[in-house]
Amino acid sequence: MIEDSMAYPEQRPIQGKKGSSSKKFRYIIFLILNIVGIVSLVSCSWRNRDASGSPPTIYTIPASSIFNDRAVLNGTVNPNGLAVNAWFEYGTDPALSTWIATTRQEKKSVTTPLPFRASINGLNSYTTYYYRAAASNRFGTQRGDIRTFLTGEYYVAVGDSITRAGGKRGYAPTLSDLLKNSKGYPNTVANLGNDGATSAEGAKLINFMLSTLPKAKYYLVMYGTNDARLPVPVPSGKGLRPGEPGYNGSYKDNLQKILSAILAAGKIPCIAKVPHTAWWNIDLLSIQDYNVVIDELVVANNIAVTPPDFYTYFQKHPDELADGLHPNKIGYESMANLWFQALTR
Repeated sequence: MIEDSMAYPEQRPIQGKKGSSSKKFRYIIFLILNIVGIVSLVSCSWRNRDASGSPPTIYTIPASSIFNDRAVLNGTVNPNGLAVNAWFEYGTDPALSTWIATTRQEKKSVTTPLPFRASINGLNSYTTYYYRAAASNRFGTQRGDIRTFLTGEYYVAVGDSITRAGGKRGYAPTLSDLLKNSKGYPNTVANLGNDGATSAEGAKLINFMLSTLPKAKYYLVMYGTNDARLPVPVPSGKGLRPGEPGYNGSYKDNLQKILSAILAAGKIPCIAKVPHTAWWNIDLLSIQDYNVVIDELVVANNIAVTPPDFYTYFQKHPDELADGLHPNKIGYESMANLWFQALTR
């Protein structure tokens, strides 16, 4: 028995070591489950936060600072507490199925409406433009209502010092205001009058003027005072046709060259009667013949606008001439009104 006892010692389980490993294993499992639970809670928290967000709220506001070739687009965006990008889409398609987008503007993550704007350039005159405000965040893109605006019309006044007004206001600004107030959109009247210009010089300059202001559509033409200067006024060409003796170099020839250039450029010419003057070195008989020629040219060129009669007006209102030739402030306002009546009749 003793041998057996020594040969085969009692096999007893090691209780302490096994219990310790089991506790460690349970503790590790506990930690893993807790970590997974925390991660799950954080994930659910973010998902709940994401679920509560929404796209920005966007409104299109009327455009401002509208000119013949540019405008300012306006809008309002509420980011709804999230960072957003805001921009405008514009074009000539009423549905804006195709559009040009302005540069995107980053807005802060606030919960109050924020105004924003964008200047657009290179627009075409006499055109209806459509536009809308747009904004996006991580929940999507929202677009505002489509609004419209009209770019204005562009007129160019060509003539001599009576048109130019010697650096004074002239009739152009007043006419511009009258047209704008009447039509409800911008109307620009540019002044390209030249001191001492004759009809022949106007014929030489007209192509340059057309290239200088290519977006202009209407040309308001008035030459003749300097053509009538004594001692040798320019022949009127009254009643003559191209090729007939006395036509070449006449007032009629020069004015027809101006009208032909304007029409060839796709523009619309309008002619005014040469004004009455009290200056001794201006031949009134020649001016009267020039005004007959103007009536002939209106018919020959199918000009729809009836020429404003500055001859009759200033003959009846000499008090509106500052020096017997150039209008004073009231005289230029009267010229603007006569042009306005002719252009809108």
